[in-house]
Amino acid sequence: MKQEYFKTFDRLLAEFDRRFTDNLPVLSTLEALDPSSTKFMDTELLKLFSSLYGELDIDSILLESQAGIAKRFLLNEEKKPENFLDIVDHLQALPVAYSEVIKVLRIAATLPETTASNERLFSSLEIVKNYLLSTTGDDRLSHLLLIFAEKDLVKNLDYNQLVDDFAKMKARRFPLLP
Repeated sequence: MKQEYFKTFDRLLAEFDRRFTDNLPVLSTLEALDPSSTKFMDTELLKLFSSLYGELDIDSILLESQAGIAKRFLLNEEKKPENFLDIVDHLQALPVAYSEVIKVLRIAATLPETTASNERLFSSLEIVKNYLLSTTGDDRLSHLLLIFAEKDLVKNLDYNQLVDDFAKMKARRFPLLP
């Protein structure tokens, strides 16, 4: 019994270590987007963050100048930003003036969602795979996973129409349509 606990804890610790070590460069740069941090709108951290997403064509020189102006603007506001969403709200009012900073904010805003959606999908895979006990073929498992992951879309389908369409696809030994 103890061995099972140790195996489980080892696996959990390894997974935490992998997730946080792999994402350390990204996580450390996010401090520049925390209004309570001493490194708030730090140009070096923002440039490092944008370099991790180089395919988005963020102009680092423009980002540097906009970040300095944004920092002064945000800290001199009557209602200072308390969190990430406050920063976005303040800067969205002037999208042309803060175009590169807004690009960085958009990337940072999508990070939690992309991680959560991937984890949800893998969780779905595990649920479906356990349920079927790996006895079905890869095609069927793939289709079932897609149905499970996109369950909001599946709820809106007309099952009678699906059965009719399936019946019309080819002749069957047993007629599906009356």
